[in-house]
Amino acid sequence: MKLTTVVAALALPLALGCSRKGAGAPSRAPVTVARAEQRPVPYEIGATGTAEPRRTASVQSQVSGILTHVAFREGDEVAPGQLLFQVDPRPFQATLEQAKAMLARDHAQAQSAVADAERYAELVKQDYVTKSDYDAKRAAAEALQAAVRADSAAVASAQLNLEWAAIRAPIAGRTGRLLVREGNLVRANAADPLVVINQIRPILVRFAVPQKHLGDIQRYRQHQLPAPCSAKAC
Repeated sequence: MKLTTVVAALALPLALGCSRKGAGAPSRAPVTVARAEQRPVPYEIGATGTAEPRRTASVQSQVSGILTHVAFREGDEVAPGQLLFQVDPRPFQATLEQAKAMLARDHAQAQSAVADAERYAELVKQDYVTKSDYDAKRAAAEALQAAVRADSAAVASAQLNLEWAAIRAPIAGRTGRLLVREGNLVRANAADPLVVINQIRPILVRFAVPQKHLGDIQRYRQHQLPAPCSAKAC
């Protein structure tokens, strides 16, 4: 009776130990098997670089006036010649019309003065007028012709200012932060730009490579060396 009790007491811990060992066994992990093959493997060099725009343009106004319209949003891609800002064109249009009117007036007066000078040139040959009268007519005609040339330059300048009132993108790229809003007064060639455009297609990446890889780079520099970027960097 005592012997049976001892054997039963020893068998109970043994059974519990086996049960716990089976419950804590690690699960099986899947294993993938592939056939070995021989092929070229690219040699990669890790380096940290900085991305920079190829070109940067600070857009400024070449005329002074009230900004009436902004034709883009911050971060937009723009093309060369695309309208970015519009300065109130009415003062420049009025100046252009005034310059054209002065040109037309002086041109008519110059034509009349030239005709008078030509008549006096014939009359002075016949002694109907004095030489000093002819010289005065010729000087007046030359002065008016000079005024016509000055008026033509004024018309060209006024036309240029009218064109500059429409501020366009000088390069293709992505616009940055808008620094001036509609309704503000912009000044010609101010210190601060209206917006900055960065050309990012293509983009310039600068990175430093450890000196130990210099030999490999020089060995293969006649070939195109790709520079892939990580997902976070791109």
